Amino acid sequence: MKVKKKKIGSVIMIFAILLSVIAPVLTATYQSKSYLETT
Repeated sequence: MKVKKKKIGSVIMIFAILLSVIAPVLTATYQSKSYLETT
């Protein structure tokens, strides 16, 4: 049980790191895409 809980915690940590890295990239691509559409 302890190992499983630790594993879930590490998975959440990795997911949070991935999200913090991917989120700005996604927003940047979305902004540039909308900018290209408006022009």
